[in-house]
Amino acid sequence: MMKPEYRSSLRRGLGEWLLQRLSSLYIGGFALFVGVKLYLQPMQSYEAWTGWATSTGMGIAFAIFWFSIIIHAWIGLRSVIMDYIKPFGLRFIILSVLVLMFSALTLWTMDIFLLRG
Repeated sequence: MMKPEYRSSLRRGLGEWLLQRLSSLYIGGFALFVGVKLYLQPMQSYEAWTGWATSTGMGIAFAIFWFSIIIHAWIGLRSVIMDYIKPFGLRFIILSVLVLMFSALTLWTMDIFLLRG
């Protein structure tokens, strides 16, 4: 019989595994969509490019894409750090730096696409 804390840990691991796989499917699908779209209908001007890139549908799709990248990277890096960096203090510092870095990148991305778009 497994202890209760191990069962919850196993469920969390399965959820993280599933979330990472789903995010990778979206990242790949979005990249494929953008690549095919630009190949089949190349943008002829900067105005056409910005019009397409800042449309509501693309804004939502890109926001999901960015969220998927952040989640995918966080789960992967967190798993490696938790497995290979044993001292709690060092692990805490590295994870804190990653949170700050991902937050800064997300704010920067939001600034580019929402405020300047």
